[in-house]
Amino acid sequence: MDGRREIPRTGLLIMKRLLLTVFFIITANMIFSQEAELAEIQNFSVQVNYDSLIIAGRPWNFTLIIDYPEPDEINVIQPMNSFLTLDRITKSPRLIEERVQTVVDYRFIPVRAGGFTLESFVVVFPNGGTATDQVFLNIQSENESQRQRVIQLAWGGEDSRQAVPSRIEMGKRTVLTLRSSSGVQRLPAGFFNPEIPAGLILTAMHVTEEENEAGIFAKFELIALEENINFPQRTLQLENTVFQIPALRITVIKNQTEEKIEEETEITEKADTNADDLFFSRLTPETEKQRIIRLIYFYSFLFLVIIIIIICLYFILRKK
Repeated sequence: MDGRREIPRTGLLIMKRLLLTVFFIITANMIFSQEAELAEIQNFSVQVNYDSLIIAGRPWNFTLIIDYPEPDEINVIQPMNSFLTLDRITKSPRLIEERVQTVVDYRFIPVRAGGFTLESFVVVFPNGGTATDQVFLNIQSENESQRQRVIQLAWGGEDSRQAVPSRIEMGKRTVLTLRSSSGVQRLPAGFFNPEIPAGLILTAMHVTEEENEAGIFAKFELIALEENINFPQRTLQLENTVFQIPALRITVIKNQTEEKIEEETEITEKADTNADDLFFSRLTPETEKQRIIRLIYFYSFLFLVIIIIIICLYFILRKK
């Protein structure tokens, strides 16, 4: 009789442990899924534009062009400083390069003259964030601004109506120009040539008289072979003229033929991959996490089915 009573108690204990195990597995799956979604972080590009001439006591405009369509979902953290006073700030969507982007306009009042470093603006998105580069500001006094000339240059495409492409294909020829509407003058050859990073072929091109009259100071042909293009901000001076060149960042992508071959290869590899090999594959982090999530759900469902069968067998044996 004592032996018969111990069998149900042991079975009930086993059933409780199995149910607790199932509960912990389901909870772990939910937490893992949330972490996988949070891991999909996106960063969006931010361009900086500002007036080249900065005079103490006069309004100075500083603009952030953020490649994100929803202004209400963006937070911008402004750096603290003692040489600028914030006068006004506006944030609004704007159609740029055939897509909606967010434009944040600042108007500052420079407090005093001198050379200062404006720290980075931090831009926070719903799933990520980025920061701008530091900007060196040469704030002039009223008398100094009359003697020294500051020209703010801008990067542009080969055509005067073209903007800088946000991305280019690897190995493809691209022409960029440095232009300004503040006046044009002939400068020594190679005056604007930047430091050439690794993985980039850069050649200075001749600027014709027509291009010079259209506001083009320099012209370059570049071919990217490896990494993305990143030219830092520069300030050049010739006699009493200061040239300010903004930073330039361009994403380099593989050409469409190579991408198509890689996609076909990836599809073939996926077809030959079984469930056990998913834990050891070298897929991209996003693909691997999604497959692991599906695999965990599959094994969890299989485990639940086994538990249900065990419980049914337990009650059947108990009746006997």
